[in-house]
Amino acid sequence: MGNNHLSGTLPEELGKLDYLKQLSVNNNLFSGEVPADIVSLPSLQHLDLSCNSFTGRLHLNGSGCASLRGLNLAENMFEGDMPLGLSNCSQLVFLNLAKNEFNGSLLPDIGRLALLKFFDANGNQFVGEIPANITGLVSISALVLGNNKIQGRIPREIGNLRALEILDLSGMKIEGAIPSELCNCTALQKLDLSSNKMNGSIPAELSNLSDLREIDLENNSFTGTIPSALGNLTGLAIFNVSYNHLSGTIPRDRSLAQFGSSSFIGNSGLCGEPLSITCSEARSPPTQPTSSPAAGNPTTSPSPNTVTAARRRPFLTGTAISAIAITGALVVGALIIAFLSVRVWRKQKKRAELVSVKENIDDFSSQASAGKLVLFNGVSSSLYNECIKEGAGALVDKKRIVGAGSIGTVYEANTSDGTTIAVKKLRTLERMRDAEEFEVDMRSLENVRHPNLVMVQGYYLSTTLKLILSEFVPNGTLSDRLHDLNPAVISLTWLQRYTIGLGIARGLVRLHCNHSVPIMHFNLTSANVLLDERLEAKISDYGLRKFLPIQNKYISSRIFHETLGYVAPELACGSLRVSEKCDVYSFGVVLLEIVTGRKPCEEIDGATVLVGDYVRYKLEQGNVWECVDPRLKDYDGFEVVNVIKLALICTSQEPSTRPTMAEAARTLEESHGSRSVPQDQQECPDSNSWSVQF
Repeated sequence: MGNNHLSGTLPEELGKLDYLKQLSVNNNLFSGEVPADIVSLPSLQHLDLSCNSFTGRLHLNGSGCASLRGLNLAENMFEGDMPLGLSNCSQLVFLNLAKNEFNGSLLPDIGRLALLKFFDANGNQFVGEIPANITGLVSISALVLGNNKIQGRIPREIGNLRALEILDLSGMKIEGAIPSELCNCTALQKLDLSSNKMNGSIPAELSNLSDLREIDLENNSFTGTIPSALGNLTGLAIFNVSYNHLSGTIPRDRSLAQFGSSSFIGNSGLCGEPLSITCSEARSPPTQPTSSPAAGNPTTSPSPNTVTAARRRPFLTGTAISAIAITGALVVGALIIAFLSVRVWRKQKKRAELVSVKENIDDFSSQASAGKLVLFNGVSSSLYNECIKEGAGALVDKKRIVGAGSIGTVYEANTSDGTTIAVKKLRTLERMRDAEEFEVDMRSLENVRHPNLVMVQGYYLSTTLKLILSEFVPNGTLSDRLHDLNPAVISLTWLQRYTIGLGIARGLVRLHCNHSVPIMHFNLTSANVLLDERLEAKISDYGLRKFLPIQNKYISSRIFHETLGYVAPELACGSLRVSEKCDVYSFGVVLLEIVTGRKPCEEIDGATVLVGDYVRYKLEQGNVWECVDPRLKDYDGFEVVNVIKLALICTSQEPSTRPTMAEAARTLEESHGSRSVPQDQQECPDSNSWSVQF
C-alpha cells in the first residue's frame, strides 16, 4: 500500500491478521496513533510506516515481535522514549527511527540486538550518552545518531564493531578525543563527527582504515596538525576539517591534494595551499574556538555545512587567491583573474581548452559577466572559436530546445564544421553556488567513457550561468519510444528492447564499478535513457546528484510526481542510507517499462498504481502474459519471464535484497545465452547481498 495517497488512521482490524508477514504503508498521508496489536503481530517480519504523519507513542509487545526483522518509522511524529520492547526483538536487522520526536535516552540494553545491521535515529531529541553496551551490536554496518542532544564521549567499546561501515554522530554534544579504538573498525567507509565539542588530535591511525571515503570533522575543537598519512587513503572523496584549532602546513600528499580551501578554512594556524595564508604568515591557533556561522558570528565566512567538501584541486592556486586578495580593487582584481586564467589554461592545455567569454542571453542579467568555458579532449576546436566570437549565448538558442527535466533544459547546438552537441542549462543555481565544487564535479566526469553512457564534453561556468556540454544523441528518449501512442511511431521490437535493457545495465556497471569512488545516478528514468542511431541505450544526467531538487521542494513539485515511480523507497524517504542500490531499483522499474509498455505510475480507477505492483498482481493471478506490452510480437517468452523476474528482484523494498548492477547485467547476459560477459562486469566484485533475506 506504499506510495499512494491513502489517508486517515490505520484500521485496528489489521491487528487481527496473525499470519501477516509484511505491512508497508510508507509514503502516504496516514495520521493518528498506530494500534499496538499491529506492531505486535506474531508473524510480522517487515513493518514500514515511514513518511506519514503518525503520532503518539509506539507500543511494542516484546513477546509479539519475535519475528520482526525490519522496522521503519522514519519521518513521522512519533514521540516519547524508544519502545521498551525493541530490545526483545532479537531478529531485528533494520531499524529506522529518523526524523521523529522521540526523546529520552537510547535503550540501555540495545546491545542485545546482535543481528541489527542498520540503525538510524537521526533528527530526534534523544539525550544522555551513547551506551557502552553498544559493543553487542556485532553485525551493525550503519550507525546514524546525528542531530540529537546526545552528549558525553564516544565509548571505547565502539572499536568492537568490526562490521561498521557508516558512523554518523554529527550535530550533537559529543566531547573528548577520537578514541584510538575506533581505528579497529576496519570496514569503516564514512566517519562524520562534525559540529560537536570534540578535541584532541586527529589520529594518524585513521589512515589504516583503507576503505574510508568520507571524513568530516568540521566545527569542533581539534588541535595539532593534519596527519599526512591520511593521504594514503586512495578512495577518500570527502575530507573536511574546517573550523577547528588545527595548525601547521596543510599536507598535500596523494589523495589530500584534491581538496580545496573549503576543507580547511576556519583554522587560523593552518597554512599553505590551498589556503591563501603562506606558512611564513601563519599565526598560532587561538585559545578560544574559532567562531563559525553556526555560533552566530556575523563576521566569519560561511561554514560549508551545507556544501560537500570539494574533491579535487581548485582552479585557482593559493598563490593566485592571495594575489587577488592583495589587490583590493575589483577592477584590478578582475584583470588579475583573467591573467591567471590564461596561466592555468597554458598549464592544462593538454587536458582541456579554456577561455573567458561573455554571456549574451536575454533571460539573464543585461550586464554581461565573464565566464569560463572548458572543453575536454576530443571536442571540436570550432566550438571553442565560436564561443570566443559569439559568446555563450550561442549555445542556448530558445528555438532549439530539445528537452527539459528536473535538473535543467537541454538545447541542440551546431558548430561550423557540422558537429552537433547537447547543452544542458542547469535550472537552479543556488543548488551549488561554489564554483570550485562545480568544476570538481565536472572534472570527475571528464574521463568517463562507455558506449552506453552519454559522453560529457565540457562545461561553461559564470556567476549567473552553468552549462554542461555533451554528445548529441539523435533518436530521442526511451520514454518517447515506449509511451508515444502515435501510430506513425514504430514500436520497438523485443530484441531492440532487450538490447536497450542490457545497455542500461552495462552503463550502470561502468558507473558503479570502474571508479575508486562509485558514481551514483539517483535519477535514472526512461526519459534519461537516450537512443542512438542503432537504437541502443545511452544513459544521460549521471554524476549530477547535487543538482537534483532539494528533497522537501522536490516532493511537492510536478516533476517529482512524474518520476516518483522510479525512486527507491530509501531515497524517497530521505532519511535512510542510500547507495548504488537506489540505481538498481530505478533500473528495475525501467525494465518493467520495457516489458509492459506501461508508465511507472498510472491512474487506474482513481488510484495511483505502480508498475511493479501491477505486475506482481498479474503474476499472483497467474496472468503473466497480460503484463507484456500488447504491441510486442514474436518475442522470446523465456527471456521475457526472466527479465520480469529480474526486474521484480531489483525493485525489492529492502536494498539488501536487490542485486548489484554487475549481477543484474550478468543475469541478462546469461538469459540471452549468446553473449559473453563484458570486461567491465568482470572487474566489478560481486556482492553477496542478493542472497540476503531481510
